[in-house]
Amino acid sequence: MFWQQPEAQLALTVQLDSLRPLGGKALLSGEAINMEHSLNILLVDDEEIVHQTVVGYLCDSGHCVDKAHNALAALKFIEASDYDLALVDVRMPGTDGLSFLAKAQEIRPEMSVIIITGQGDMDMAIRALKLGAADFLTKPIRLLELDAVLEKSVRLRTLVIQHTRDMEALQEARDELNELKALVEMQKNL
Repeated sequence: MFWQQPEAQLALTVQLDSLRPLGGKALLSGEAINMEHSLNILLVDDEEIVHQTVVGYLCDSGHCVDKAHNALAALKFIEASDYDLALVDVRMPGTDGLSFLAKAQEIRPEMSVIIITGQGDMDMAIRALKLGAADFLTKPIRLLELDAVLEKSVRLRTLVIQHTRDMEALQEARDELNELKALVEMQKNL
């Protein structure tokens, strides 16, 4: 578990106080995410320490995680695989996270995209949300905030899937009703 090694601990040092419950023990075991199913997650960030830390934590939490160092590689991943969500750094070499967001929505509109910003730039986060991002995180990533964002994303995706199913069922019922109306009209004309 890399994220429990000293190099990763250094990256998390600033955040440790926010990870301690009242008992004082850090929640670094992956137990904080209490979801019924594991998620398929794509992490897109150009910083290796973010990859090692976040991927380690999410894998230990029971999720399947792929990683890409840039938007171009990430787009290839989402064309080939179905992800529940993508965690995407807004500032990367080449294509930025906002451009990736637009392209990802074209390829996989059902996939949630969570933007990560190192600057704490609220204007960038607001732009990302307006463009369709499910949420945003700031660096350094606090693991409890990551958990909360993942849970929120799962709830939102579940609602969207249910809404889509309900709309499809409603359309099927409308189609059946229209067929019945047509049959009634045909019988009236006989």
